[in-house]
Order: sequence, then C-alpha cells, then structure tokens
Amino acid sequence: LQWDAIAKFPGTLAIYMGREQLRGAARALLQGGRPAATPVALVEHATRPQQRVLTTTLAALAAEERDHGLRGPT
Repeated sequence: LQWDAIAKFPGTLAIYMGREQLRGAARALLQGGRPAATPVALVEHATRPQQRVLTTTLAALAAEERDHGLRGPT
C-alpha cells in the first residue's frame, strides 16, 4: 500500500480486519504525516453481542490494543 498517500487523505480512514497489521499501519500513517492525535476506534466482534469498542489516538494505538487484549476479528 502507498501509506504516504493514504496518510494524506483528508477524511476518515477505515481498515477492516486489520488487527494483525495494526502496529505497522499505525507506524506508516504516522511516518506519512498523519497527526499523532488522530482519533482511532477499534471494534472487536462488530454487530455481535460480545462487541467491544476501544477508542484512542493513532500514537497510543499499539499500547492500548495490547493492554485491552483485543482479539480478532477487529
């Protein structure tokens, strides 16, 4: 993917089923110029009774995801 170009997109980004690539995607977006304070939401088991939502920032994403123990599908 051309993360530099994606990082410059002015709107909302949605990455589906991206938990396995989470750290690399966040790093690439930050390196591409996306602000560290960009809001991020991770949704685990979307639309199911066990759904969980984690909201954080792009800079804190990896640590927050690890601390909350989210599993796929996210």
